[in-house]
Amino acid sequence: MYYSGDKLDNCSRYKNNCVKTSKLFKDRQNGPLETALWWTEHVLRHKGTVNLRPDRINEAWYMRRSLDVWGFLFAIGFAILTILALMIHRVVMYCFGFKKLNRNKLAKSKKSN
Repeated sequence: MYYSGDKLDNCSRYKNNCVKTSKLFKDRQNGPLETALWWTEHVLRHKGTVNLRPDRINEAWYMRRSLDVWGFLFAIGFAILTILALMIHRVVMYCFGFKKLNRNKLAKSKKSN
């Protein structure tokens, strides 16, 4: 703890950043009290802050979380992967000459054994 406090005291970079941030924060047209009064008057003049609310409040819960978009993207991805898997399966079957066994031939071969 002593080391970090000593480091902050000796480093002018931290002090310069603090001074710069302080100047930016204090550079206001009105003071904090005037700002608070203005917002209070604004709310009273317009009978509430309905105009300041974001539009996303009125959306359905699944739209706010973009579940409809994620579901659509998942469905598209699943369809692409399924088509790709079927194509690879067909290519492998064609290249290696695998054929489907006929159930009738399979049943006859079992009876003859």
